[in-house]
Amino acid sequence: MNEYYYITNIGLHRNGGGPSIVHDAVRDEVAAMHRDAGVVTSVEVEGLLKGSQERPADVLSHGIGRQHRDLAIDIAVVDSQSTTLINDARRCALSTGHRALQKEQEKRTAKPKGETQTMEDRLLKEGIDCMPLVFELEGAATSTWAKYIKKLSEIAHTRRGHDQQYFAAKWKTIIAMTIARRGAEVGIRRCHVLRNGAHTPAGDDTDSHGFLGGFGVEPPHVIGIEAAASPSFAHGGFYRC
Repeated sequence: MNEYYYITNIGLHRNGGGPSIVHDAVRDEVAAMHRDAGVVTSVEVEGLLKGSQERPADVLSHGIGRQHRDLAIDIAVVDSQSTTLINDARRCALSTGHRALQKEQEKRTAKPKGETQTMEDRLLKEGIDCMPLVFELEGAATSTWAKYIKKLSEIAHTRRGHDQQYFAAKWKTIIAMTIARRGAEVGIRRCHVLRNGAHTPAGDDTDSHGFLGGFGVEPPHVIGIEAAASPSFAHGGFYRC
């Protein structure tokens, strides 16, 4: 739903509609993935909801929803460590994808101020399907991402002749590395600041992709795995389900 985040030393936070390298970079790669599959897409479309200035679709994929409806894809990137609840923090630490699953549920059930219906219901009235795609800063995603890229790989095979397994693996890697590169950029900035013995304000240091964010951010350490495939912690060790 056009949500923007910037990275600080306590996680990802909304930036009032300002630029966000993580969100926008993932959005652009998701749009490119659809074009590679032969699907016509639009980015940040206005006017989907009559009488509203909201832009609920980060990426609008034309004709691939249920009954050939357009599909509004709402993208978010969240920090699994940005919680103040002890039990929640423990679950996020021991269960990859937990924070992303929480955010996805929030998006599915949230009702904007003054509205009595969810965004999904409001879009459906306009003949548009809605789907959230949520990624954690560490690279994990929910099962929605796994199911959707499987569906998109089938479309890519039909329309462009792509190998389905190769298409899915290729774009999972691209999305994961897009998120990872952000962490690397912040890591480089931290080294630069430490080497010079000074703190550069977050808004003053930019590169070709936008703001580099606040001092103190660590690079991601788990990249490109989904909740269903992630290791679980039990009896003093990690095990795959």
